[in-house]
Amino acid sequence: MRVLIVGAGVIGTVYGAHLGAAGHAVSVLRHPPRTGDVAARGLAARDALTGRRAETRVQVVPDAAGSYDLVLAAVRSDQLAPACAQLTVLAGAPAVLFFGNNPGGRSAIPANVPGEIRLGFPGVGGVMRDGVAEYVRIKQRTRPRPATCSSSCRRRPATPSQQRPPPPTVPIPGHPLRDASRGIGSGIGDHDRANGACRAGNGRGSSVGQVAV
Repeated sequence: MRVLIVGAGVIGTVYGAHLGAAGHAVSVLRHPPRTGDVAARGLAARDALTGRRAETRVQVVPDAAGSYDLVLAAVRSDQLAPACAQLTVLAGAPAVLFFGNNPGGRSAIPANVPGEIRLGFPGVGGVMRDGVAEYVRIKQRTRPRPATCSSSCRRRPATPSQQRPPPPTVPIPGHPLRDASRGIGSGIGDHDRANGACRAGNGRGSSVGQVAV
């Protein structure tokens, strides 16, 4: 699988390092000064709790004009617009996964970004130390149920004991990194499934939920 990382901060580095270590061809979109170090040393990530390290050599590319199977954009909300502008030259129809806090949801992604757009939230957090992303895993949690609902909803909010476990994930064969190109959840709360008139708990749009290593 050919992967393009847009944003080589902690999140992009962790996922890029694991994908490369799993045997996928990883490229990183140039963004000085960070990608100068990436070109020389590659991507390296270390689990702060277990000490496990993943690293890979990557190619730093000047633009996104290439053919990729997966594009992983891990940028801040204020960097989203310029990142999307760079992705308009993508070839084909790759899976384009946007990681991060994006209050605008799908409406913040321009229609001219090619490919299959997915919104997600990373399953790790951490800091950069000497070019290495030191990270911890974020435990996946179920979406909290609303305390109240609309008058048209015929379903009572579930108690904590009634909440379901997180949905299953699909692993990349031979590696613990979960498949970032597949959806894990629709982002729609149980009230939506029980009563189409009720939108409490609606995550708005088709989100992949939490994707974790």
